Amino acid sequence: MTRAMFALAKGNLQDAVQFHALSPLVFVLLAGFAMSKILRWECRLPKVAWNGIACAFLFYGLLRMLSGTPVYAQDAPPDQKPKLFTIGGELRGRFEAFTGQNFVVDRNDEYYLSRFRLTLGVQPLSWLSFRFQVQDALAPRYREPKPSSVLNAFDMRVAYMELRGDPKAPWLVRVGRQEFIFGEERLVGAANWGNVGRSFDAVRVTYEKDGKKLDWFASSLVVVDKSAFDRSDWRNRFYGFYSSFEKVVPRSVVEPYVFWRSEAGFRNELHQRGRLEEVTMGVRAVGKLPARFDYGLETALQTGSAAGIPIRAWAGHYLAGYTILPKVRLTSQFNLASGDKDPKDGRLGTFDQLYPTNHAFYGVADRIGWRNMREGNVGLEWRPLKKWLFTTTFHSFWLGTTQDYLYFDNGSAFVRNPLATSRHVDNEMDILASYEHNKHFSLAVGYSHIFPKTFLKQSTPGSPVTAPYAMWLWRF
Repeated sequence: MTRAMFALAKGNLQDAVQFHALSPLVFVLLAGFAMSKILRWECRLPKVAWNGIACAFLFYGLLRMLSGTPVYAQDAPPDQKPKLFTIGGELRGRFEAFTGQNFVVDRNDEYYLSRFRLTLGVQPLSWLSFRFQVQDALAPRYREPKPSSVLNAFDMRVAYMELRGDPKAPWLVRVGRQEFIFGEERLVGAANWGNVGRSFDAVRVTYEKDGKKLDWFASSLVVVDKSAFDRSDWRNRFYGFYSSFEKVVPRSVVEPYVFWRSEAGFRNELHQRGRLEEVTMGVRAVGKLPARFDYGLETALQTGSAAGIPIRAWAGHYLAGYTILPKVRLTSQFNLASGDKDPKDGRLGTFDQLYPTNHAFYGVADRIGWRNMREGNVGLEWRPLKKWLFTTTFHSFWLGTTQDYLYFDNGSAFVRNPLATSRHVDNEMDILASYEHNKHFSLAVGYSHIFPKTFLKQSTPGSPVTAPYAMWLWRF
């Protein structure tokens, strides 16, 4: 390790990794500690992180002893050499502005969201790799108090170990903090449009071969803490099985799944506290049809118990697309999710959208989620040049029932008005443009306008909402 540190100090990365495969991690830790002393930064690396690093070194040492030879990737045959050390990351900035926020006249806001991610990969063996990602998410000029969805200064977002027999082996095991991205992310996603994103502490087993992919996982959501190291709460657990089949239906992908959410201290509609045991079963399918048509659909059912009362909920998504010209595509879709028609009947009927990435689905203004809703939209996609994409979409939102709440995109309840004379919430027009200069740099701008309808006018001040944004992204 000493020789490795001297090699890194001289800038000889490959020589350092030959001496010790984990030396870059040690160098980063030492450099961070030194900078924290020089610049008087607060050192926030908790005991659990130090324990994880110690376990990584213990595991590495055992591998060296059991193998009897140095476990450098350079010792592998030339055609099987994995990259010992990889580094990457991204810088992203987005300016957002709102007028009429929450449909209140003159409630305006504008702010800048910045995010930096640095990713380190270490692969000491062809079948063993480690991946770490730190994130610094800031929100200058955001109103106080800043929520954890936009602010999470320097924290560990990803830290996992991956085991795989060889690059073509069908089985993969991943243990540690990681992202989940399943399907279109309508139910389980990384929420990367947000400034902080989402990750899980999990064990995941994957089998992938011949157009089939099967995933099993046991996990707990990582809860963002603005003032300390992010942790998961294993009293609240999330299990699942997600599969994908490319050859069951011609020119299509079919994805059946089952998710099980278990949460302590849940409070039901009868104000009883207990454990939530919720099972979501569903299937997603996307594919091509003759005559330049395409389709997408997803339907899900929920059952289980919420602190002793039964759960009966459902949701659906149905899309049809038609490519008019090679660079022009029309889309039409309908999304719906059940609400609770009687909040005192002792049965939970509101669909739980779980852990989605909703930005791309229910309006760019991000006002409505996949709960107690009916939504139809039509859209046009135009790609005049390879690097440019223009999109415009018109949405119309309705409640499933006025007896339940209107829910925000993050799933939280916004407003309930059982006396409203209409379920029509609003109409929304979105206009977007994006430019991808290359795989490293891209730009995007968007504008959204919400036209409140009867339900919002009767339940809120009813102010129109505008939501423009401009974003840049650099990956390295």
